[in-house]
Amino acid sequence: MIAKRTTFFRAFSGFALASLVLAGVLAAAGAVPTLRVVGRSGLSALVAGCLVSWLASCAGAVPVARAIAWDPLHAVNSMLAATMTRFLTVLVLIVPAVFSGWWDRTVLVFAAAGSYVVLLAADTGFALSMIKRRRAALGG
Repeated sequence: MIAKRTTFFRAFSGFALASLVLAGVLAAAGAVPTLRVVGRSGLSALVAGCLVSWLASCAGAVPVARAIAWDPLHAVNSMLAATMTRFLTVLVLIVPAVFSGWWDRTVLVFAAAGSYVVLLAADTGFALSMIKRRRAALGG
């Protein structure tokens, strides 16, 4: 049981750290165009959009990390649950953020959508490589 918890924690922390670094890179890459087009007011919306996508990425990592730890032979199926979890998390977070009026809506939605797509692709590749390594370690 402790080994499964350790495996879950390692898998989840790997997902969270990798997606955090990538979200930071995306925010940094989007800073210059955002400053040119919208100005300084758009930077907070850019960071908020990337943060929403990162939180959704972390939420989507839970089913995959759990499957890697407890049922690695069927872990690929958990990626469907992860995709739905990510999508619902983004909706729950982005809709109130858009209607709050705190951020520039265009930048917020564009940053969230763009980083969502990039993080989804990266997380999928990361998940598949972790599943493959875990199966190989178990001899499956």
